[in-house]
Amino acid sequence: MYNSIASTHCFLILRMPGMFGKDGGFEGRAGGVETVIGSTVHLEGDFVGEQDVLVEGAVTGTLKTKGNLRVGEKAVVEAEVEANSAVIAGTIRGNVTVKDKIDLQASAQVEGDLVAQTISVEPGATIRGRCECGTAAKSESVRDKEELKKKKEIPAMV
Repeated sequence: MYNSIASTHCFLILRMPGMFGKDGGFEGRAGGVETVIGSTVHLEGDFVGEQDVLVEGAVTGTLKTKGNLRVGEKAVVEAEVEANSAVIAGTIRGNVTVKDKIDLQASAQVEGDLVAQTISVEPGATIRGRCECGTAAKSESVRDKEELKKKKEIPAMV
């Protein structure tokens, strides 16, 4: 049914179409999607949400949600993305960092780094960037903040 490349900390699952249901993980969720960015909408700037977000239109800037993100097949996102999990069927130009799972459907096109616990890829999806997954996976921005904090904690020598 699927191929899996695994190590102790990382699972990269190559999915076959139809394996997880029609919408790749949003099916049957209580409460559904809180925010929909429709196909005729172009959002520019910083978007911050608390719950699930569905993008069918265009987003430029940053896109952050504590919930799950779904990027529709015709959607174009040119942004740094952070979410709990992401199902991507459209185009993303920018880094994607999630706490749980990234699911790339066959029509997905990603130009940027992917960071998640698990990354699932259907045949046909394209990735132009780095993939980092597992318990040690952290975004560069998180690493940069930690390094900066360490530098501030070291007293200066006189």
